[in-house]
Amino acid sequence: MKEIQLTNQLGQIKPGMKKHDAKTASHDNLLNPETASDNLNSEVTLNMACIFKFNLDREKKIHFIGYMDVKHGGLSWWRYASIRNNKLSLRLDLMVLDSFTGPLPNKILIKLELLNKRHHQLNKIKQSTIQLKKTYIWEDIINMDELENPSHGYVDDKGVFTFRLVVLQVTTK
Repeated sequence: MKEIQLTNQLGQIKPGMKKHDAKTASHDNLLNPETASDNLNSEVTLNMACIFKFNLDREKKIHFIGYMDVKHGGLSWWRYASIRNNKLSLRLDLMVLDSFTGPLPNKILIKLELLNKRHHQLNKIKQSTIQLKKTYIWEDIINMDELENPSHGYVDDKGVFTFRLVVLQVTTK
């Protein structure tokens, strides 16, 4: 198994922003045909996190304040949050772009963390193995009463809450 350490350098996301591009610390860390072909057991363990920020208004409507298609090694994430039955849900789509190099991923192990104002993760973590060309809707991530509880500190004084999506492992065919 080959270890690849990646770090996103995200700028400060301010209310009202529609798009924010993620940058990786080094292009040398990106998957490329040479490293992919050397990896005979076809698993790559990653330490890569994408930050999603949303704003919750007084009418309990969610607005993006930091919208980004996180592009890494030819993979792109798109996300959407909604409230159903007083519970927060999140939708994730994974797309492989034309710029992707190396063997196509078959499965990607990801985990989702809800951060509080002190950037500590929520104890309840969603973790899934996803496959390409599928949409994943994580229902009931958190009850809105728990999300909005001031003692938990998930929503700041501006109504902003933050998710961190961590890519744990990529498996190719």
